[in-house]
Amino acid sequence: MKIGRVLTMREIENLSIPDEFLIEMKGNDSDSELVYTEYYKDSSEEHFKEISGETKKDILSIKDNVEINYNYKDGIGTITIKQKGTRAELLLSLFQEILLQLGFYYENSDIKEFFDYVKVYESWEEK
Repeated sequence: MKIGRVLTMREIENLSIPDEFLIEMKGNDSDSELVYTEYYKDSSEEHFKEISGETKKDILSIKDNVEINYNYKDGIGTITIKQKGTRAELLLSLFQEILLQLGFYYENSDIKEFFDYVKVYESWEEK
């Protein structure tokens, strides 16, 4: 299992890095749902309980519109996080998770370059 040392807006902390993750987002601009699922393989049930407890505590300390479920079966721990809100709110959550995941594989300067590649100048609704 990978562990990452991460500086968040609050403090430096050690985070368990999921072996796999799945993201699903559906809905419209005003009412959407983001479902993010992490899979932890090859961990003991006791260690997974520790990971899932820390994850739940961390998420609930910064977000209140989430539902968190976890399950452990046949050596695989699963944490599912469901968040409801506007598309803009959920895109921000998704963006933060992607930045976190990118940080485990790329340097900060590389990540900045990825995002400098795309610039949205404006958006509007067609009628």
